[in-house]
Amino acid sequence: SLTLRAIEDSCPNLTKLVFTSRFRGSVSFDFNFERMAAHCPRLEELAVTAIDLPNERYGFGPHFNDHAAHLPSFQRLKVLRLISLSNCISDMNVMMIAASCTDLTTLEIPNALNLSDGSINQLVDSCPNLSALLADGAPCCGAQGLDVLASIAPRLTTLSLKNWTSSETSLWFLPQCAQLTRLNLSGISYGLTDDHMVEIGEHCACLNSIVLNRTDISDVGLASLAKCAWLNELAAHDMPYVKGWALGAW
Repeated sequence: SLTLRAIEDSCPNLTKLVFTSRFRGSVSFDFNFERMAAHCPRLEELAVTAIDLPNERYGFGPHFNDHAAHLPSFQRLKVLRLISLSNCISDMNVMMIAASCTDLTTLEIPNALNLSDGSINQLVDSCPNLSALLADGAPCCGAQGLDVLASIAPRLTTLSLKNWTSSETSLWFLPQCAQLTRLNLSGISYGLTDDHMVEIGEHCACLNSIVLNRTDISDVGLASLAKCAWLNELAAHDMPYVKGWALGAW
């Protein structure tokens, strides 16, 4: 808490702040985003990447949503990564962030249990520069949210939809993501087909990373990705229809 106060008081021109330490035991750590935004008005990147979630034992758990409500105070934010605190962020928090932080280009909320199609729609409507969305494990996001993402397909560079609910038709926009460099479709067991991989191979020339773990893609789909000349990372674990012959295409 004292460290954060020192930063706020001494660094009014701070543009990037990353929390990476792990706090154990009864630690007094003050996530006062409202005060921080007032003292660091030029902050453009905020990341909470490796902090153990505060819990009720230490008196923080029930209160973090109150602090998250002040995230929209960072109106100059371009990059927001809430890796360790994602399950504390409500759908309303995301809508408020989108409405206030209209310069946002990157939003990363793994384990996004509280996200809905409505918050995806708000992000797309309010953030015209949004190009990277990592919202894994969002059980309330589905075909409607994917249709909204289709409207910004040409500018998407990073997209992670791990464990989303989809249909074959709702993923039709993927080949239109011509600038896409990173794509995670892990755990999408329904609606993702080899035909999608063929189209991605044909049209996503910038792709350098794709994750397809626990999907029904076969060797046919994997082999078609060999057309992505810049692809240097392919994750393909627990895929029952892959027999291995696709490796010969690389």
